[in-house]
Amino acid sequence: MTGEDFAPASAAAARAHLSGGGAATPLPFGPIRPEHATAGWELRGDSREWWLQCRHGFYDMEIRATAQRSCAMRVRREGALVREASASSVEYAKLLGQQWITEH
Repeated sequence: MTGEDFAPASAAAARAHLSGGGAATPLPFGPIRPEHATAGWELRGDSREWWLQCRHGFYDMEIRATAQRSCAMRVRREGALVREASASSVEYAKLLGQQWITEH
């Protein structure tokens, strides 16, 4: 499964990650969880990693894990990196993204 085709049926289904044998598998790396997909942010990813993605005009924004409890918010235009900021939490990264939108 690639990040492009990941669309969990529900937050509960995304959290469960049940394997064929019915045993729960570990959650993907990092702090990003289905409940963070709010206010225009969409959950993307695969069994290894989840990230958030949001489109604002000509800009693509994403939040990806950089460690187990931290992440980075990145803004790109036509693939080129325009802005990057580290954050200690997903909510703080979303706030940084909102601040960037307000400024631009």
